[in-house]
Amino acid sequence: MTKKRIIRSDDLMDSFIDLEAKELVTGRKVTTENSLSNTIFIVLDTETTSAQTEDVYNKKGELIIPKAKVIELAYSRMSPKGVSSHFEDRFYDPGIKIPPSSMSVHNITNKDVAGKPKIEDEIEIIRNDIGDFPILAYNSNFDFKMLPMLQDKKWIDVYKMATHVWHIGQENEDGEQLTSFKQQEIRFWLNLDDKYNITGEAHRADSDIQVTGFIFQEIKKHYLEVLNKPDNLDDFIEWVDSAPEYKTIPFGPMKVKFDSETGRYGVKPEDLDATYLAYLLSERNPMRKTFDDFGVTDYLKKAYTPKLAAKMRMHYDSNYSSVLSDVKSFEDVENSLSEEERASLKKGGASKEKVLEDIAKGNFGLDEILAKMSTIGIGDETEVLENIPSPSVKVNTPEYNISEGTRAHAKKTRPTKQNGKSYMDKRLKR
Repeated sequence: MTKKRIIRSDDLMDSFIDLEAKELVTGRKVTTENSLSNTIFIVLDTETTSAQTEDVYNKKGELIIPKAKVIELAYSRMSPKGVSSHFEDRFYDPGIKIPPSSMSVHNITNKDVAGKPKIEDEIEIIRNDIGDFPILAYNSNFDFKMLPMLQDKKWIDVYKMATHVWHIGQENEDGEQLTSFKQQEIRFWLNLDDKYNITGEAHRADSDIQVTGFIFQEIKKHYLEVLNKPDNLDDFIEWVDSAPEYKTIPFGPMKVKFDSETGRYGVKPEDLDATYLAYLLSERNPMRKTFDDFGVTDYLKKAYTPKLAAKMRMHYDSNYSSVLSDVKSFEDVENSLSEEERASLKKGGASKEKVLEDIAKGNFGLDEILAKMSTIGIGDETEVLENIPSPSVKVNTPEYNISEGTRAHAKKTRPTKQNGKSYMDKRLKR
């Protein structure tokens, strides 16, 4: 176990003072009427052997990829003024080899952790240090899984806070655009090194907790002074856990889209077509669970439903030319239904199969289709569109003549067989 260190500064984390014989005060809630401004937090970060959160086995039941193990744990207490103290930074022997891919990120080698204690042997020490203070961590889900001995504590994700305050494509005071919510990009995008004199290397726990702490300070200031929210910890936590009011897609396959004409980053769901939005909302999207956890799914649905409705209208009505105007969303239709209409729809046995069957018959208008679909939620766009009858087109329309011309041309050029034998068969017989 390393010596206990305290970081002293009025506003900066720039000086370390060793305290060899100073006892830590057991954690306790020291708030005034649960005030956010008066709450002491624990800022925490881990470095691990990998990013694998579960053991992976092959078909024979043999372990092929072990779950990640903690090799470094750092934490400190952050006072209401942003001053950190009771700094701890410990190495632990993970009991497994650190792969080179992980060493390349945090530069911690097997020699660094050789002979160190196992983290399981210091559970009580860690718990006593943390006490009952709320824990701040960046992308806290991972650290939470790595530290089961602290899962009964209150964790608050600074990553999620950041998505409430900033958005992809937003410019800083130097005109530089944000392209991701990665901790280190936020660090340099906000110029935290110059503002708070941060020391240490990126992707090391002792340095990362400094970055996390000061990102939190910037967010807290924005929350209280810019958003003018109440100075209450419970309200703040509820705000963090709520779905952010996104302006652009925050992460995933389309989090960043560079427009070569405007030089802008960031894409809005409205800029994507219905097919791609359907993919993002489907289980095929590997980011779907993360979208759900961060409220991105609801954000995408608001853009998807009118686009799907427009596409359905275009398939259903050949004379429909306006794309988004006068098209109701699922939510609009659902809210407009009376209790009797809701009961009637449910009584009619509304199900995915039943709705698709009704759509295929072509006996319903768009609003009726949406009303039925609202009873079963968002469906698979492709499956819905396939069941919508194609618009009837008169023989004298340009679309029909073009189509006929194409089909006629295809008939002329398509390889054919004469008397059951192809042209090549005849040639070979010559």
